[in-house]
Amino acid sequence: FSKCAKMDIKKDLPQTFPLSLRNSMRQSQEPSTDGDPFGGLRRVLQAYSLCNPAVGY
Repeated sequence: FSKCAKMDIKKDLPQTFPLSLRNSMRQSQEPSTDGDPFGGLRRVLQAYSLCNPAVGY
């Protein structure tokens, strides 16, 4: 998994989801220890990018 892909995913998630959606995601998930509301989704995208490199990450 490349560092560039990791940075792209980290950059894309806040741009994709507006603040109101981020707040609702934070409330619906179990509290994260690092304060990252996208932790679960970020890990899914990282894993998927390994299985399907055509997604562009």
